[in-house]
Amino acid sequence: AKSPLAPTVGVQILALAAKENRVPVAAEELQRLCVRLDDKQFQDLLMAEGRRCSAEIGEHLLSAGVALGVPLEFVRAALAKAQTTKYVAAGAGGASSGELQR
Repeated sequence: AKSPLAPTVGVQILALAAKENRVPVAAEELQRLCVRLDDKQFQDLLMAEGRRCSAEIGEHLLSAGVALGVPLEFVRAALAKAQTTKYVAAGAGGASSGELQR
């Protein structure tokens, strides 16, 4: 089914949800609307929010990306790239890496 929302809108909603610590709720609604995220925009979101957000929010963003159609390989690549940010320095990378290796 085609989503009534563009992938760009989905990324913007996730960015706002990250600031409000509501990523799981937003991701669930985006999934219900069949929104699919653009890989590059998701990577940009992960990099930007990764610098500001807690490890828990970063983990939620990674899960949301997979749930919203970002290929797992791309999420892994984005995670590897994000390991140079403060987000990973705060400890999110280790948990996310293990979670994504399943």
